[in-house]
Formats: sequence, structure tokens, C-alpha cells
Amino acid sequence: SRLPFEGGLHAVLGAILTKEPPPPSKHRPDLNPHLEAVCLKMMAKEAKDRFPSMKAAAEAIAALDESFFRVRFDRL
Repeated sequence: SRLPFEGGLHAVLGAILTKEPPPPSKHRPDLNPHLEAVCLKMMAKEAKDRFPSMKAAAEAIAALDESFFRVRFDRL
């Protein structure tokens, strides 16, 4: 697993406040773009850009096709 930001405590906190995390597809190029869009919306810096509630986020995840979540054990 990779962290979105690395470094000392102050560097990581500063990056969390000021930098956008790399998109998940940077580490997982085969990631479904719809799932990535949900992830990016959940990680948005501005509250107005995020889901209005956890229920809304859960509904967006539930709307994704279940095949997006199948784990390929050879990738673990």
C-alpha cells in the first residue's frame, strides 16, 4: 500500500492541506474510471465538492457494478 503523501509530520500535514493527492489510477492504471471518480469526490479538499453525506457516498459506491469489486487473488 502506498501513502498519498510522504515525509516528516510537518511535510505530510502541509501536503494534506495544500496538495491534491495523486489519483488512484496512478497506482492502479486498470482502475475503473467510475470508481476513481467516486474516490476523488470523497477525497476532495473543498466540502462543497464532496458527497453531502456518507449515505450519498455509499449510494454512489452501491451504484457501481459489482464486477468492479471482484478481487483477483493473483494481484494480492
